[in-house]
Amino acid sequence: MIRVVFLFSLLATLVSGDVFTKGKTNLNFLVGSGDTYNRSYGIVGVGAEYCVVDNLAVGVNYRAWLGAEPTFNELSLRGDYYISLDRKLRPYLGGFVKQTFVNSSMYEDFTSYGFRGGLSVITSKNTYISFGYTVEYYDTCEPLEQCYRKYPELTVGLSF
Repeated sequence: MIRVVFLFSLLATLVSGDVFTKGKTNLNFLVGSGDTYNRSYGIVGVGAEYCVVDNLAVGVNYRAWLGAEPTFNELSLRGDYYISLDRKLRPYLGGFVKQTFVNSSMYEDFTSYGFRGGLSVITSKNTYISFGYTVEYYDTCEPLEQCYRKYPELTVGLSF
């Protein structure tokens, strides 16, 4: 992971611009953890977002939940607003809708939606690290089941 962060920091010196301004494309890489079906998972993912106006980005993410059975593959559409309070520190709020594909005959695929928030730290003209928290709600839920999940996120991003 450290090598990946170093590589993207090095690549960032080749391009210029502010991370969350109109017309910028951001690639992000995520690691995190979460619990579902009474199991703990590691989460890895990749995403891309485009800033349609300053501080407002729309994008798509892919995530894999690994380390237990069943495994999950997620594809989501999202929107994030970065609050420009400081040159380097940007709190953010966002929402998403997600389709989850379950690798198991015991469970069905499902759709969910939710919101996220946290703090992005701009580390150079073209890189950032975000620390956040997500709350996700399921579109269908059986009685006596937990109808949501919460998890922290750590995202490393490259802008060009």
